[in-house]
Parts: sequence; C-alpha cells; structure tokens
Amino acid sequence: MHLKRWITGLSALPFLIFLVYKGGIFFAILVGAASLVAMWEFYRLVAPGKARSSSGIILWWGYGICCALIWAAYQVGTDLILTLLAVNLVSIAAISIFQFKTDRSGHLYSAAALFFDSHP
Repeated sequence: MHLKRWITGLSALPFLIFLVYKGGIFFAILVGAASLVAMWEFYRLVAPGKARSSSGIILWWGYGICCALIWAAYQVGTDLILTLLAVNLVSIAAISIFQFKTDRSGHLYSAAALFFDSHP
C-alpha cells in the first residue's frame, strides 16, 4: 500500500543524512525548502481557491518571513529571530486590520470586540 513511499524515503535517506552531516548552507537550504513546501501545503488547506486570492499578501508575507527566519537562524542568531517574529506579528496585524476592516462577522472583529469590550 505504501510501498512507493517507503522506496522513496529509503532512497532519499542517504542524501538527507549527507546534508545533515555536511551542515552549513546545505542544511539551511534543505530546511528552507522543507519549510516552504510545508507552508504551501498548509496554505492550500487553510485558504482554498477564492480565499487564497483575497489574502494573497498575507500568504506571500508568510513565505518571505519563513525564508528570513531560516536565514537568521543560519547566519545571524537569536536576536534577529526574535526581531523578525515581532515584526511579523505587528505586520500581519496591520495587514489584517486594513484588509478585513469591513468584515464584521469574521474572527478578527470578534477577537478585537472581545478584547476591547472586556476592559472598562
């Protein structure tokens, strides 16, 4: 049943072990490629068809931040990673507020109403 997957996995195993052993830029490229493929598949599940086109800037921002985080982990260090995460949080919040400002039935409006209405 899963024979093709086993054959593919076992044939790719020496190459993956080599990349992990070699480390450096080769491993960073492997992790980056795997991250981008995983994000592409996640976005395909979460935002199918029409929803994908309406939130396109958020999707492309996610791909860019993913590459930037992998580069920061490989090249610079934890300070830049934390800065990129903070910039990502603020940027996505700003993009979401302007992009979905007329959608009063969405989750963003509900979360904002819950937060602002609960404080006296």
